[in-house]
Amino acid sequence: MLMNDVIDIIALVAKQNPRDNVVEHYCCPNGYNLLKPEEIKNRLSPERIGELNQEIILRQHLPAPRLTIEEIDAILSDYPYKLPVEFYNLYQRGNGVLPIGLGDKDWNCYYNYFYFPDPEMSLLSLGEAMKIYGYLFKYLNEGWSKVEPNIFPLISTEVGIWAIGGSNIQQPTSAVFHFHADDISSENFQMKIVWNNLTEMISDRCSDGNLD
Repeated sequence: MLMNDVIDIIALVAKQNPRDNVVEHYCCPNGYNLLKPEEIKNRLSPERIGELNQEIILRQHLPAPRLTIEEIDAILSDYPYKLPVEFYNLYQRGNGVLPIGLGDKDWNCYYNYFYFPDPEMSLLSLGEAMKIYGYLFKYLNEGWSKVEPNIFPLISTEVGIWAIGGSNIQQPTSAVFHFHADDISSENFQMKIVWNNLTEMISDRCSDGNLD
């Protein structure tokens, strides 16, 4: 199964089973709280959704929910390797988020996306991923990082980093690795393969919000 096929399945499940979308999570009391008090428990009108979306864009709080190939290449300009085709497919469909449903929607509206697999442990936006890669590369140049220079982060939490590997020539897929950031200077540093490819990761336990 290809990455876009997997995303289609997850998008349809997300539409059928209510879950927090980006706007609802972003506007909750623990977020920037753009909602009015009376709106917190009430269903938002399409007009209000549009207003919130524009407010988020104007404040530049969130990256674009989708990226073109050209935009991906521009953000990755300081990454000296080629990331796999499945990675490009993923970030064209959602920049750290995944779509809710399919079809003719406003795909520039954050209301049509949810954090994947959940808000607490979600895919990094491409800009955030590049920042973390920059830290790893800096530590590598300083001689105390054991991470290979082609490793590119996808998810970063207190329980570790999940990443894929780039190559000199673009490949269809990449294995998904897991390691602990606190161990990158240790002689006992280990980076284990947890999925054979990124598509497998997205379709497997991530769909249940489980990254163990």
